[in-house]
Amino acid sequence: MISERQFSTLYTSFWRQALPLADSYVRNLNLAVGRFASPLESESKPDRHGLINELSFRILESTPREDEVKVGELVLLTASYSLKIDEKNLPKVISETMSYISSFPGKGSGLPSPPTEAETEEAIDLAQRLHRFLRDECGSKPTLFRPSFEGCGILDSCEGDILCGDTLVEVKAGDRTFRSIDLRQVLAYCALNHINKKYKIEGIAIVNPRYGVASALKLTDVVRGLAACSPTELFDQIIEFLTLTGISI
Repeated sequence: MISERQFSTLYTSFWRQALPLADSYVRNLNLAVGRFASPLESESKPDRHGLINELSFRILESTPREDEVKVGELVLLTASYSLKIDEKNLPKVISETMSYISSFPGKGSGLPSPPTEAETEEAIDLAQRLHRFLRDECGSKPTLFRPSFEGCGILDSCEGDILCGDTLVEVKAGDRTFRSIDLRQVLAYCALNHINKKYKIEGIAIVNPRYGVASALKLTDVVRGLAACSPTELFDQIIEFLTLTGISI
C-alpha cells in the first residue's frame, strides 16, 4: 500500500497520460493566484519548516473560535469569527506535532528538537493566515478538518486537509509555488470520494499561507484544464489504475 503523497509523486508515466495539459495549466494557475496576505518574513531554517507548518495546522485545528457552532464533526463558522490562541494548550499541541513528525520514515524513534519560541510564533502566524483564508473563503459554510477517504487498490486510506462546504482545501506551506503534484494529490482524494460519495466535492482550493496566496476553482474546470475530460472520466481512470495489479513506477 502507498500513501496519497507517494501516489502523486511517483507513477509519472500514468500522470503524464492522465493529465496531458498539466504543465501549462499549472504555469497559468501560478500566474493567476489570489493574494490574501503578504509573504511571511521568516528567519527559520528550511529544514524546520515541516515541523512549523504541521504545528501551525494543529494550532488552528485545536483552537476554539468565537461564534462557532459544532454540528457533529463539522464546524459552522461566521465571517466575523476570530482566532484566539490558547497558550495553555500549546505544549500539548507541540508534543503531538513532534510525535507525528518523528513517525515519518527515516526519523526513527527519536523526536525532533522542540520548536523555539521564534518558531512557535511563526507557526501561530501561519495559523492566523490560514484562519484568515478560511474566514474569507468559507464564511458560514460547514468546515471539516482532516476529511477521511477510504483507500482503494494500492492506495491506502488517507486524510485531506480541510473540507470547506463543498470545496476541498489543500494546504501547502512550503517555500515554492504550486506544482502539478499538489493537484494530483487533491485529485486522488476526489477519486477516492468518487467511489463512495462520502462528501459533496464540487470545488478545490490550494492555499499557501507562507506565501499568502491561494487558488479556488471549480472541480470541473480544473479537470478540463488538466485532462480535457469530465471529472467522472478522470476519476474512473484513476480508480482503474489503482486497482490494477503489478503496477510499476
